[in-house]
Amino acid sequence: MKTREDVVHCTLKDKKIKQVKKYSLPKKVQTGNVKTDSEFFDFNRKGEYRLRLPVEVANRAAFKKKRHSLNVQNLEGEVVVYTAKIEKNGTANRYSVENWQKFMDDNKLIDGMMLDFIFVTSKNTIILKNVRSG
Repeated sequence: MKTREDVVHCTLKDKKIKQVKKYSLPKKVQTGNVKTDSEFFDFNRKGEYRLRLPVEVANRAAFKKKRHSLNVQNLEGEVVVYTAKIEKNGTANRYSVENWQKFMDDNKLIDGMMLDFIFVTSKNTIILKNVRSG
């Protein structure tokens, strides 16, 4: 882990004391193509008829019930509220976005395109930030 040293000068009875203070830089983890920090979570998905949310998005959005509202912003900045619903994945739960095909159609996205998203925790919003050919 990276650390940075700051030198703090203090005076104590006319004597200068040099004190070294160490602290950690803000935590940022990178795993494959997914980067995380406290506010933003980048992820990508191949465009298809459904959008399954990464577990990290469900955790950050504090999804606990069967259905939750989720804001989705397209490339033009338009925000539409969708419903994220729970699905079983073996013994675990995951969430998918209902009516995702409508988002794909409305934004002229084609199955197989790579969609780059960022989830903004404080706004409970998924933002489509880039589209690449698959």
